[in-house]
Amino acid sequence: MNGSFVMKTTFLFLCTLLGAAFAALAGADKLAFERADAVWVAKIDGTDAKKIAEGGSPELSPDGRRLAFNTQQANGQRTAKSRLPISPPGRS
Repeated sequence: MNGSFVMKTTFLFLCTLLGAAFAALAGADKLAFERADAVWVAKIDGTDAKKIAEGGSPELSPDGRRLAFNTQQANGQRTAKSRLPISPPGRS
């Protein structure tokens, strides 16, 4: 293996690890992901996955209570939906 590949791989691993640590320190208890052209939300450990809507590019708010994602209309136009409540205040 060449040294550049090892450095890039190590850098990506450390960034991923840092991101996970930041989420844990920030108190994040949910994650959002895209699967089969749909937006899903699950607990941070991957359990209790729930399909939220058809769409992609999900982003959770820092407090984990709102979700933004993109949808595609029948005419092909992409639309952003944001501030969709995931859980009421005070509940995870």
